[in-house]
Amino acid sequence: MTRNRRAKEAQSKTSPPTPYVVSVQPAGNNSASGDPMPRAPRKCSIIGCENRITHARYCPEHTVHGWTGRSHAQGAEHRAWRTAVLKRDKGLCQIKHAGCTHRATEADHITNVKSGGAQYDVDNGRAACTHCHKIETQQQSIEARRKIRRAQPE
Repeated sequence: MTRNRRAKEAQSKTSPPTPYVVSVQPAGNNSASGDPMPRAPRKCSIIGCENRITHARYCPEHTVHGWTGRSHAQGAEHRAWRTAVLKRDKGLCQIKHAGCTHRATEADHITNVKSGGAQYDVDNGRAACTHCHKIETQQQSIEARRKIRRAQPE
């Protein structure tokens, strides 16, 4: 055993470990009151837009209004529609993009509700695997943003 090691062992036996007090604040807070830290303004994500934003991805001018996320997907009526669509399609994905898992666990609106499709009509639904449903949703989102850009005067 080396001299330094013996000295450390002797010291650890004679004195209790020093307690460390660490003050930790939750991430995003700049004070003990819990106020969120201010964010630096940055440009809207739309190319050529000079509007400044702090919390959203797009400025209010470029935000797609009317999309409420999954609020409709929480009710009993939606669950019944989803179950009926999956049962009709025998649990097989009807979209079949590259990488499809073929096992449908979600129901997709053929004509999305925002575009006038019936929300709970089984004929407006098709069974989809998570992979294909995600691709379809992304494509619809991209197309909606393109329509907004085309509609805005330059």
